[in-house]
Amino acid sequence: MFRHSLLKTLLTVALPLLTFPARAADEPPLPLKEFLVGAQPPDIPPPRIGGIEMDLIPVPPDGKSPVVGYAPTISYSYLRKHITVTANMLVLPPLRDGEVVPTAGRLYRITGAGRPTVFRWLPPASLPAGLKAVQADSLFVPVQRHQFGSTEFPGNTSLALVRIEQEAEGKKALIAELEYRGLGDKSLGRAKVREGDVVSVGKLGGFVVRSIVPPDDKAKILGWVELSSKPILGDDLRKLKPAAIRLGSPE
Repeated sequence: MFRHSLLKTLLTVALPLLTFPARAADEPPLPLKEFLVGAQPPDIPPPRIGGIEMDLIPVPPDGKSPVVGYAPTISYSYLRKHITVTANMLVLPPLRDGEVVPTAGRLYRITGAGRPTVFRWLPPASLPAGLKAVQADSLFVPVQRHQFGSTEFPGNTSLALVRIEQEAEGKKALIAELEYRGLGDKSLGRAKVREGDVVSVGKLGGFVVRSIVPPDDKAKILGWVELSSKPILGDDLRKLKPAAIRLGSPE
């Protein structure tokens, strides 16, 4: 788990920089139609694009190549104008050219995966068949590759996607297994969720599962779970019927 522990160390240093609300002048004119992540030299701090902090993290070698790929990191700072955001950052896995991924409130197609990685907005009319647009204020938990892929929260915690599977033979419903992780990737609990469920994540509150999108190599769809970003808290969470699915201890 060394490589992901390295990511945790990097984020521990970087995340305090993301806790201040974006200035009004920095608010992005969403959707960003096209943007590059990692265009600056590795020794130059990453820029803010439309008020959103973005960077690439080199993924350690697998023994066959100098670098396996680059994991884009994109902050959720663009949401702070509208809500109190409990999540800090989306960490995408190393991406593939042509792949469709969610970020910055929209769906994008990747061109030129690597350093830099280019994101090009996909309007609803251009989406692959069967794929629906995401909501602008959503959080995302992407499919993992090389142990990268998560939504990062304060306190060195994160939410990762373990797998997506069919509910049962002959049924169309999808089940996603999520894992809440602490420092050093320590598992704080796992839970299986369906679209429409509310998952209660540790002390963070409850999040509605808005959609589950399985990976599709043919259609070049990364795969992810889409969650609401505004947490359900206190009595509102405790009184939910059906009850929220607990993931990690609330204590």
